[in-house]
Amino acid sequence: ADVTWDSPAITAAFKMIQLRWNAVADKDLAHYEVAKSTNGVDYSTVAQVRATFWTDTGLIVNTQYWYKVRAVDTSGNTSANWSSVQTETTVYIDTADLQDELITAAKILADAITEVKVATGAITNTKIGTNAISSPKIVAGAVLAEKIGALAVTTGKLAANAVTAAKIAANTITAAEIAANTITAAEIAAGAIAADEIAANAVTAAKIDVSTLSAIAANVGTLTAGIIRSTNWAAGAGIEFDLTNEVLRCGGSSDPKLHWNGSTLLVKDLNADYITAGKLGGAFLEDEYIQAMDSAIQDTDVQITTSWQSHIYSTITVPANYAVVMQGFVRIYRSGTYTPTMQYAIYRGVTQVYLMSS
Repeated sequence: ADVTWDSPAITAAFKMIQLRWNAVADKDLAHYEVAKSTNGVDYSTVAQVRATFWTDTGLIVNTQYWYKVRAVDTSGNTSANWSSVQTETTVYIDTADLQDELITAAKILADAITEVKVATGAITNTKIGTNAISSPKIVAGAVLAEKIGALAVTTGKLAANAVTAAKIAANTITAAEIAANTITAAEIAAGAIAADEIAANAVTAAKIDVSTLSAIAANVGTLTAGIIRSTNWAAGAGIEFDLTNEVLRCGGSSDPKLHWNGSTLLVKDLNADYITAGKLGGAFLEDEYIQAMDSAIQDTDVQITTSWQSHIYSTITVPANYAVVMQGFVRIYRSGTYTPTMQYAIYRGVTQVYLMSS
């Protein structure tokens, strides 16, 4: 009698295909003969079984095979016809094909997983189960630089929000884990480091190596240990904050324009346009700044109106229409000596600065 297929007649799995058919009624049945083809045309007998099923193993993954079956009696007679042809394609490995804990270190030979063994695009999101890659599954020191191909980790390989705080164990990222010169401007996309990417209090002094700022300076040229410069500083422009000496410099000059002496903010080269009337007092004028101003001032600019009238000292000439009033106390440094403390006053519409002995 001819063989008829069971339902399902054929099932594919990883590197294997199983056939199932119905038993024939012949009492003198000897066995069933199974024929196989790799192209659907040329068949060869691959099995003789008494059971009504047979499993073909050791197959090539993702390959199509064709099968047919017939019955053979004890006299060697065969079914008048082969069963109808069944075809199936083997599948990739599936979770159902693996027992729990089946894949162990002992089952994988050294260097068994190589670049040529993994097809391009083989590792996809759907191939990895949730939480499949966890810390207990990776032996300490297993992920080495030479195991990761050049430019293997790109923004396209990481799903949005894939790397979160919960995915990284405490103290995981240390200097020893990051190779020298690994983090450069080219590795960080524009706008990648935003406020919401850094948790509150995450960046602390203890997390930054004291030599790091100097190392950054060598790379970008705008930040050195204790000094922050604008990008046009080297061209003789811009500003420089010297955090160590607590001064501000301008225009590429080493001469400070602002200086904090621990109690008072000292200002140099003030422009009258930026001084509010009556706001500048002697307490804000220090000797070192008066001394620096003296070299830029010409004699006979100011007439002394006190007992010092026989001397001509230099100062700022005020335009007649300049409506500013300032007064306070000052000492003038000239020719290696200081004058006694004197009161100064600038009056509206007057082009002299009057100094009075205190």
